[in-house]
Amino acid sequence: MRRKGIPYYLNTIKLKLANRRFHTPKHHSSYQTKLTKNKELYLDKYQKGPLRFPSFSLYYRTYFYFKNTDIFDESYMFYKGFPVSLKNGEKVPLIPLYYGLVYINTTFNTPEFDMSMLEEIAWYTIKNGEETDECLAYTHAFDYDVFDLEKNWTSGITQAIATSFFLRLYVITKNQDYLQYAKKSFACILSHNERFSCIRVTSSGLEWVEEYKSNPSAYVLSGHIFAIISAGELYQITKDDGYKFHTQNWLRSLVNEFSSYQFESYIIHNKYQEKLSNIEYQGLYIGQFLHLYELTGNDLFQDLYGYYNEQMNWTLFHSFYGIKE
Repeated sequence: MRRKGIPYYLNTIKLKLANRRFHTPKHHSSYQTKLTKNKELYLDKYQKGPLRFPSFSLYYRTYFYFKNTDIFDESYMFYKGFPVSLKNGEKVPLIPLYYGLVYINTTFNTPEFDMSMLEEIAWYTIKNGEETDECLAYTHAFDYDVFDLEKNWTSGITQAIATSFFLRLYVITKNQDYLQYAKKSFACILSHNERFSCIRVTSSGLEWVEEYKSNPSAYVLSGHIFAIISAGELYQITKDDGYKFHTQNWLRSLVNEFSSYQFESYIIHNKYQEKLSNIEYQGLYIGQFLHLYELTGNDLFQDLYGYYNEQMNWTLFHSFYGIKE
């Protein structure tokens, strides 16, 4: 069970103080100069480094810190053995897919692995999706006031996670249907239908995949990275240069913008609210940087992984999720 004990609340106070410091200097010229310098350093490091795609890995590195599926505890509502929402909450398409990736990470090639569980998640996801000739969209049938979203909104992170989930089912089973569902999940991100499309353009004129399609745009960092991972994994499996193009395109926008998401040892969650991320997201970013490094071999992402991993209070993170170290 997720634990919000005294150490967690002390960390929350620390985060609030950091947010206060962040909002004070961010418009000062010295702060902007630092952002520009860091941006140039990141772009240089990225451009000089390799960009290669090794063989596809079934292991989803972003969630390397979860040792089992116990984090999905009694605080979730379950259906046929897998979680579909938090207790007393609306069903969230992302949650069973998230569970599926952690399940593969922690049980594949063990006696506990049950392919029928993953097939149930796949069927549940497809059944509740909105399928067209072009794509398979996973809409959220509720309002989300945090980002001023009205019900039936799509999300880049959900489409990306679904892509990665179905790709793993395809690799395990060799069933071509799963590969098609992966492609159609990804196609929603690029859809010409504005209701489904998750693409926005940054002030630098680069594409960004939106996790929440707010107005103004949210530019959520983690959601964009999940989309990069899904595009790169599709390229690994299909060798289709179109997926390679999107991977490279979105990597450029990530590297171009990343310095503006940094403050001290923290990372900003999104540009809509401009709040520093809490400890749960700090751990997520570390896994994502590791994932990007293993996906591309680019040294910039290894550097980011190393730096933020050293800054991270893993004891508190594990305590929050109830993970035994």
